[in-house]
Amino acid sequence: MEKANTDPEWFEKYYKSNGHRRDTAFLDENGNTLPQLTRASEGDPWISKDTLPPPEKPDYLGETEYGDRDHASPGQREELDRFAQERREAIDRANETKSDLRESENNHPEGLKTKDEHPTVTEKRQEYASAQHDATKKSEAFGEKVAEQAVLERYPDAEKVEIPDTAPKNGNDQFDQIWKTKDGKYIVVEAKSDASTPLGERTIKNENGEPKRTSQGTREYFDDTLEKMRNRGARDTNNKTEQDIAKEIERARKKGKIEYVEIKGNPKNEKYNGYKYKKFNIN
Repeated sequence: MEKANTDPEWFEKYYKSNGHRRDTAFLDENGNTLPQLTRASEGDPWISKDTLPPPEKPDYLGETEYGDRDHASPGQREELDRFAQERREAIDRANETKSDLRESENNHPEGLKTKDEHPTVTEKRQEYASAQHDATKKSEAFGEKVAEQAVLERYPDAEKVEIPDTAPKNGNDQFDQIWKTKDGKYIVVEAKSDASTPLGERTIKNENGEPKRTSQGTREYFDDTLEKMRNRGARDTNNKTEQDIAKEIERARKKGKIEYVEIKGNPKNEKYNGYKYKKFNIN
């Protein structure tokens, strides 16, 4: 961990600014596997994510609810199918480039995953990374579209809350979607493309100031996200800030007008096939 915290050039070479590895396959200059890094705040030192216990799983309220393809209008189904097809095509492309990479590695095994590997392998590795990134983005877009469909099926009068541009563009430290009904109820959404997509997590500080991993869907994660929204909004000069939105959500929770939910799409090959809707228990 010393180099990650003391050598900016080394860190830039192997890691993104959030502690994720630039390439999970690459080894460091000594041939060691690079760990994923994490920290609770920017001022803290980087640590290996695996040194922390896994996060506790969230609790749920009631039974899983299901949405059906037939609940969507013909126009909605057409749009959802388009997103599902784009997701499928992107995943297929990622799988193809992965196979090409494996074949190239078998043909040129010298120096794999180091700066000395064959240029053809490096090229195929970059193609796979790009295709995998596109598949992730297309999957996220499908999950977001399914979540919109699910919320509006249950709350036809709900309107999506527009989040100011102070929120990170990479989607970190924020909720996937926030909706508000005309009677003041908030539906806070964590959207996933399919049933196999796991909930996200982040590292926070526990009551003793020590780093701790926490999962989407928990009270800790919910409160930490609101706190980050308040902090970003406090620096914003716009009329409607993230701080304002966080305060409104907190007031709604005190009145029992919060529904924090997990919505997972159910793509069937290149078609939309409904969703799963589960309510988190953050009481």
